[in-house]
Amino acid sequence: AQQPLFTGTAEVFPLKETLSMAVSLQLKADRVLTITDGTASSDGYFKQLEDMMHDFPGLTIENMDCSQLTRSEIASRLASCDENTILLDMIMSRDGEGNEYNVRQAVSFLSDTAKIPIFKADEAGIGDGIFGGCVISYLQMGEQAGETIKKILNGAAPDEIEVKNAETRFEFDYNQIRRF
Repeated sequence: AQQPLFTGTAEVFPLKETLSMAVSLQLKADRVLTITDGTASSDGYFKQLEDMMHDFPGLTIENMDCSQLTRSEIASRLASCDENTILLDMIMSRDGEGNEYNVRQAVSFLSDTAKIPIFKADEAGIGDGIFGGCVISYLQMGEQAGETIKKILNGAAPDEIEVKNAETRFEFDYNQIRRF
C-alpha cells in the first residue's frame, strides 16, 4: 500500500465463509484437514486459515503436506476421513514420490479417494471433484486486472488505483452435491 507503483487485485481466499458453510453442512465435524503441498503458495494459504481458526473454537486443524507423503499414504489418510472431518483442499501440485499434478489430476485423485466432500476457497477443481465453497474466481481476477491495466494505459498513476480484493461467490458442483 505504501509503494506508488503498486496496485492490482489481491488473492484473499474467503476461508472463513467456506469453513462456516462446511461446518453448517457437516454438523459432526470437529477437525479440519487441509491438503497442501509445501509450496510458498500453499504455506500462505494455510497461514490465512490458521489466522482465523480462533473463530471456530470447536475445530482443530491438521495439515496434510502431500509433498511429504507417498501417493499411497495420501490415499490412506483421505480414506480414513469421516463425517467428523472437513476436508479443505488448498493446493496439491506434488507428492513425496516426485509426482507432479495439475489441478484436474490432483482433484480427481483426491475426490476418487475421499468418502466425504472436499471444500475449497477458489474455483479451481470445481467440476472435477471439488464439492465447492465460497470461492474467488480467477476469471474475475483477470477481468479486474485488465480494468486496472486499462486505467494505467489511459494515464492513471498506479497509486491512484485502489488495490481490490478478488470478488467472491458461493459455487458448487452439482454432481458432488448429488454424490453427498
